[in-house]
Order: sequence, then C-alpha cells, then structure tokens
Amino acid sequence: MSAKMSKTSRSSLCVAAGVGLCAAKFFSSSFVANGPAARVSPPSAAVATGAAPRVAAETTRPGVVAAASAALTAAAAACTVGRRSRRNNSSSTVACKASPQQLPVIDLEGKQIGEETMDLNTYSAETAAYVVHQVINIWNYQQRSWGAFAKRRGDVQTKKGKKPWNQKGSGRARQGSRYSPHFGKSCTNKGPHGLDNKRNKLNDRSNHYRAISTVLQSKWRNIKIVDGLEEAYPEPKHYDLKERLAKWTATEVGSKSMLMVTRNGFGVEDVHNPQRRDLNSDPLYQSGRLIERLSMRRPRDIDPSGDGLYETLKARRIIISRPAFFDLKAKFERESGWAWKSERDILIEQLQHITKEYPQDRSKEIQIARDLPKNPDERETWARDIRDELLVDASK
Repeated sequence: MSAKMSKTSRSSLCVAAGVGLCAAKFFSSSFVANGPAARVSPPSAAVATGAAPRVAAETTRPGVVAAASAALTAAAAACTVGRRSRRNNSSSTVACKASPQQLPVIDLEGKQIGEETMDLNTYSAETAAYVVHQVINIWNYQQRSWGAFAKRRGDVQTKKGKKPWNQKGSGRARQGSRYSPHFGKSCTNKGPHGLDNKRNKLNDRSNHYRAISTVLQSKWRNIKIVDGLEEAYPEPKHYDLKERLAKWTATEVGSKSMLMVTRNGFGVEDVHNPQRRDLNSDPLYQSGRLIERLSMRRPRDIDPSGDGLYETLKARRIIISRPAFFDLKAKFERESGWAWKSERDILIEQLQHITKEYPQDRSKEIQIARDLPKNPDERETWARDIRDELLVDASK
C-alpha cells in the first residue's frame, strides 16, 4: 500500500469511527433521557385509540447496542491501521537505505580481476532527491559572479547636470537632475548592485558530504575500479588513454560525461592562457586533459570545498583508481567514514591508535616529571648532570 493510500484509508476509518461514536452517543443519550417511562406507551392513549400498548425498549436497545458496537469496532480498526502504518513506515524508511554493492576491479586491459564492496552513508529514498537538489542549487548559487554593478542615485557624489525644467509652471513633477531613478537611463534602482543582491545561502557541511556519498552510491552500476592506473603512465600518452577509456567504459569517448578519480591525476591550468599548464602536472593528467567530456579529480577534490557534487552528478561513467577508491571509502563509509566525525573525535582516535602502535611506560615518565626541579636554574643544572652521565655511559 502506498503512503497516499494508507493516509486516505486511515482518515476514512477515523471519520467512520467518529460518526459511529456520535450516533451511539446520540441514541444512548436520548434513550437515557426518556427513562423507563418511554419503554411503554401510556395506557390511556392505548385505550382511547383502541390499540395495544407499544413496547419501545425492545426496538431501541438493540439499535443502541449495534451502533455502539459498530463505533467501537471502527475505532479499534482505525487505531490498528494507524499502528501498522506507522510500523510499516518506520521499517520502509530503514529498508530504503542503500545496500552495499560490489564494484568490479579491472586491469588495464579491461578484464575483471576482483571486486570491492562499496557501502557509503546515504539518505533514504524519500529524502535523497530533495536534499541533493537543494545542496546543488545552493552550491550553484554560490558560484555565480556578482561583479555586475549599476550605479544608483546614492552612488553619485554630486548631482549631474542642470535642472531639467523649472520648479513650477511646467505642469510636470519637479525634478532636480536627469541622473534620477525616475528616468531609468543614467541611474536606476532596479539594476544589479554587486554583492548587495547576493543572499546568504549556505550549505550545511554534513549535508553536503552526505549528498556526495549518496550520489556516488547511486551510480554503482557505472563505476569501475582500475588496478594499476596510477603507475600506468610515466609519460603522457593521449591516444593510449583514450583507447583504454573506451575499453573500460564500453562507451565511445566523448559521447557521455566521464569522471576519473586518481590520487595523482591533477594539474593546474592557466585561466587566461589554456595552452599553458603547470610543468609539475602529473603525466596521467597531461594524457587526459584534452579528452572531450572527461573530468579528472583527486579524492580530496570530491569534497564540499570543491566541485565534487557537481562532477559526480554530471558524470555518467566513473573510473576510480584502487588507491583513490580506498581514500573515498575511508572518507564516506557508512560506519567509519571520517566525514561523519568531528575534529575532536578524529584526534582522539588517532592518539589512541598511536598509543597502541607505540606503547610506552608511563610510570617512568611520571617519575621523571616528579624528580624534575621546579626552579628553572635548578633544571639547567639537573639537565647538565644528566648529559654528563649519558656521555660517561656512552664512552664506556
């Protein structure tokens, strides 16, 4: 049963229960108000009309009982349906979470050599589309340029020009300058006014992280993990990478948007001169920088601080190197992803890991701290004596 049908059925049952309860209350109140005298019609009236006395109790009581029982039954059914629907809704919300998926691992020739499990933290099916749409809209709004600026009357230091016409006698409204918003040419209050027109729209960072992981998990059918991609190009090879992309994705290169996520496939382009590029750019990036509809990003770029959500939404085929996949998994995994932890939690976990990896005798350190003199001059003497003892021990 869909959510709409369940809501309709619950409302109809509640209405029926309410009507039944009102009817039962009406009949029962009328029966009690009339009292026992209403059960049998007056004998004088019966004698006058020549009819037998009428007994109303036998006819009224079964009707009241039937109405009351029907109302109670309808109310119980409405409550039961409400409970079941709430249970179904809660279970369906849990069931709508994305399940773990197996991603194929291929070699440089396109042959599958293994699988990797992807289980990222995602939104439920009811809220995923709405939240992702809201996040990408706010992100696009933040990327807009707010350089357009049209002067307004308050931006002018002095009044421009002479008075258009006399103050009185012309029959027109009084004006002091042609540089007025009323004329709408030299100055206007409706044009763009730089950052004054920008609204304070912000994305919650956790929502942005979760939107990215939701989009990645939803595209698991079009994701391929390539083993050895990072080391495959010691020097730039444009056509070789283009042929391999066609093998990996089974798609003509340039027909669909593609995204390649690697640790080292990154370079810096000169915005004013696209022909120039950073000499320290990786050969893998130089191999794919001119391929049509191919975007190359690092795992650190799939982040709210970059264009990760836009690129993952746009891509129809995603190629990830194996090291980069482990980076994304450590970042967005459902249970242990660091994107869902605070800075303090991450710091505590790292310190706990360090203490387990490098155990130390804390009692010895505490004893040394207790023996340390409190006076700075005494500390210098104490440290000098310790160094002399170490030198004597080293010379032996």
